Amino acid sequence: MVRLRTYGPMKFFDITPAVAEASRRCSSGVARVFSKGSTSALVLAPPEALNELSSVLSRLIPVAGWRHGNAYAHLRSTTLSTVRYIPVEQGRLLIPTATGSTS
Repeated sequence: MVRLRTYGPMKFFDITPAVAEASRRCSSGVARVFSKGSTSALVLAPPEALNELSSVLSRLIPVAGWRHGNAYAHLRSTTLSTVRYIPVEQGRLLIPTATGSTS
């Protein structure tokens, strides 16, 4: 299990090394990665895409204008997803890259 304390809106944390370390004990299968927070999400994207993702989410789901104080955070989380399934082979995560190969 990997635990991470997060803070603030639209912050990105690279948890790949921690998930990879936890997956090394598995010869093959699927790593189920989930966030139990109701306003967090999991994204599989290259670091250079995160600024664009943040910009798009800010335009689609703005902070202001909702009846509930942090409705925007719940909506962004739901839009992105709180669970990811990543194949594991020989203890390595098979994460797709921008080129279509796996790292």
